[in-house]
Amino acid sequence: MNCSLNFGGEKQRRLELADFALFTALWWPEAPLAQLEVLAYLAIWLFTWDDEIDEPSGSYAEDISGAQAYRDSTLHFIVQSFDVIGSALRASYDANQCQRFYDEISRFMTASRLEQDTRMRGDVPTLNEYWNFRLGTSAVYIGTAPAVYSLSLRLPSDLMQSEPMQALWRETNVTISITNDLVSLRKEIKSGCIDSMVPLLFASLGDIEKAVSESVTCLRTAKLQFDQAAHLLLFRDQGKKGCLHELETFI
Repeated sequence: MNCSLNFGGEKQRRLELADFALFTALWWPEAPLAQLEVLAYLAIWLFTWDDEIDEPSGSYAEDISGAQAYRDSTLHFIVQSFDVIGSALRASYDANQCQRFYDEISRFMTASRLEQDTRMRGDVPTLNEYWNFRLGTSAVYIGTAPAVYSLSLRLPSDLMQSEPMQALWRETNVTISITNDLVSLRKEIKSGCIDSMVPLLFASLGDIEKAVSESVTCLRTAKLQFDQAAHLLLFRDQGKKGCLHELETFI
């Protein structure tokens, strides 16, 4: 597999300094090397694509029509080939898995437009509005979708579409999103990105300590709800379909 980064300038330098190998190994810790290589390209694609629209210094940060054309062309490209990532996933996935992965890419693109529209209008979103786009723009669903690929798992389609599985994915997303918002708060504010959980809570509560405390409370709640969803998956009917070991591995 041969691939290179050709962005030029400061962006090229930052990408070369980023430890995508470590990120990929931590995100999919049990994946074999061949799968990790493909997943590393996915991680690089996600970070570089998102920065073009999300960061104030990105090429389309203040250009809604240009950003939408960028999204449309990216989706078209994914349908056609998706380069090395798509080739590897197609070789491993069945039709339902391919559709699920594409759906998450599409959700990511749609949410990024909603987020950019809100930012360009100068609106301060409510928490509900924030979560409406944050669960898509976080790209956690895109990172969760290839988990079966990273572990060479085969889980029934009805299990993947079940209510407890959807809850498991959502609480995974909420947990990672809140954690990221807390850890990256200073960096986001410095770069002008204040549409994250702590600043939005601060706007309504007027107290930074209360905003952080409320974020941590939401994080604990998400963890409990994740555990409840996992329990339902493992001990209800879904856990008795001959795939219990694979389900435990996935969780």
